[in-house]
Amino acid sequence: MCLEHTISDFLAHAEKNYFDAAPAVVAHDVPLSHLCTMRVGGRTAGVLSPPDMADFCQLLKEATDARIPYLILGAGSNVVPGDRDFCGIVFSTRQLQKVQIFETKIRAECGCLLNCLILHAAKHNLGGIERLYGIPGTVGGAVKMNAGAHGMDIATSLECATLFSPRNGEVRIVSNQELAFSYRDSLLQHNRDLVVLDATFRGVPTSREDVKQTIADVVRLRLHSQPIEFPSAGSVFRRPTEGEVWRMVDRCGLRGYCIGGAQVSSKHAGFIVNRDSASAEDICRLVGHIHACVRDACGVHLVPEIEFFHLSEEEKCHLPIL
Repeated sequence: MCLEHTISDFLAHAEKNYFDAAPAVVAHDVPLSHLCTMRVGGRTAGVLSPPDMADFCQLLKEATDARIPYLILGAGSNVVPGDRDFCGIVFSTRQLQKVQIFETKIRAECGCLLNCLILHAAKHNLGGIERLYGIPGTVGGAVKMNAGAHGMDIATSLECATLFSPRNGEVRIVSNQELAFSYRDSLLQHNRDLVVLDATFRGVPTSREDVKQTIADVVRLRLHSQPIEFPSAGSVFRRPTEGEVWRMVDRCGLRGYCIGGAQVSSKHAGFIVNRDSASAEDICRLVGHIHACVRDACGVHLVPEIEFFHLSEEEKCHLPIL
């Protein structure tokens, strides 16, 4: 059976056997640009949005067993899909948003937005993670890449995470140390067979007024310094030990530089924005151009923080070889 028929049968199976009582959890022929904040990409054969964790795990296992290519997306805030169509399935975690409080511990499912997690904790007079407010990602993605801002990251407050292996169906709880966190990195970026189901954070008793004040300060800074008025995927490159990326990009005179519809943000030179109907190839070309200019001018090899997937060979050739 060809892959297209296998995917079609799998989507029909999911719709019939899992989602009778849940609305709009199976979608067919969906633009990937609707699923990521950079607003680029081809189309995917289907999107599954499981309404509970049991269905999520079972369908991941079945897709893996059927050798169906798939991608797991939360907010899609740190990814750039290629321009060609994806003959596979996207699993959306947007319905997996439960948050539970156990004294000072906060457990959140993988699809919970960081902002929602922080606000929910604040209602219970718990803080400790509020400086991460404004990161437009979900718990699953944030744990995977050890997302951070304003001098802290996920690893600072994460106690443990529940992981699932679609290959063998195993569910296990791992500690902060086992996740091997480092700057914008974790074990999960190097083992694609592990999926974050939920994460537990250590809250700090804090008045909700103090949490709200910190959030207000963070939001004010983001509005002033980041190009939130245009689609983007956040910071393009990881910060090297040699200094701040935006200063190096400025030194190269690239602030505001465009390739096609992709532009180095004029507000923050560490961002690439979709200024005018950019393609994934435009973004790849611009990433490669910035990398080459900074390498030649500053002697620094920048490492992309954005995750690219399902790129064509032509799109890949523009990216730096790391």
